[in-house]
Amino acid sequence: GFYHENGKRTGQEDIYGEEITLEDTRIRTASDSDAADLSEAQNNSETEAVKTEDTNNFKIKLIKLTQNSKILKYNVDDLCREMNYSRMQLNRLIKENFNTTTHNYLVEYKLNYAEKLLITTDINIKSLCEMLGYSSQSTFIKNFKKKFGYSPYQYRKILI
Repeated sequence: GFYHENGKRTGQEDIYGEEITLEDTRIRTASDSDAADLSEAQNNSETEAVKTEDTNNFKIKLIKLTQNSKILKYNVDDLCREMNYSRMQLNRLIKENFNTTTHNYLVEYKLNYAEKLLITTDINIKSLCEMLGYSSQSTFIKNFKKKFGYSPYQYRKILI
């Protein structure tokens, strides 16, 4: 059999029939390990690239959608359908990008829009609620007061 000079037998031959020494084995093992690490790093890099691409596509879709006033009446299911994401995918992307839930993102978006309209127009609260897809004025008023510290009526009086 094959013995290395330090007395350790490898028992392996290379393609030319020569003994593979322990040093060769260590080098191959290290190379195999490095190759596995490199392969894992490449896979992680590819996964990150796909994730970044998904995030960028998501942001572009969301920006385009927020430029259209129909988003004002959307609920979570409407947004999922319009953006072509499952509820789980959309929740994950909203959480990663805005650190909130999809529902809260929509509420915040609508409340910020409502604030602008209260300041820049004389729209009444009932019409504003209809525009924003609120079926209940009391829910809108409660959410607005929670965010801004004042009811929409009070807010308008203070700022105008």
